[in-house]
Amino acid sequence: MSIIDDRFSSSDFELNFEYLTEFLYTYVGKGYDSLEVSKSYWFRALEECKSKNYEKLLIEEDLEGNLSTNESYQLSVLLAESEYKDILVAFVDTHIEHQDLNRFGELIVTNRGARIKVFNDKKEAKEWLLSN
Repeated sequence: MSIIDDRFSSSDFELNFEYLTEFLYTYVGKGYDSLEVSKSYWFRALEECKSKNYEKLLIEEDLEGNLSTNESYQLSVLLAESEYKDILVAFVDTHIEHQDLNRFGELIVTNRGARIKVFNDKKEAKEWLLSN
């Protein structure tokens, strides 16, 4: 069973939650990425997981633009040091050209103990999430 809740939208991006049995699915799109936008959607999604007692999260991001390497590092450190670091996260970026920077962020967070894995394919991300 899934329930879709489109309750968050801003002028910067759209954030949709789908409450699945096994995990929380989050779609973020219709905007341009920045450090503030990324912090906003990441922490909203993680807080939603916590408030609904989910241990697994799948984020699908479809935003234009990308963070700088320094911004990616800053975000990764914030995520790794947050109270949410025990949530298992599969992150899918629909823009293949963001792969290298996303892998850099994955390295930063996993080296600090967070459980986040980056994917380009939503099906692969879901399979990984469900197998862990």
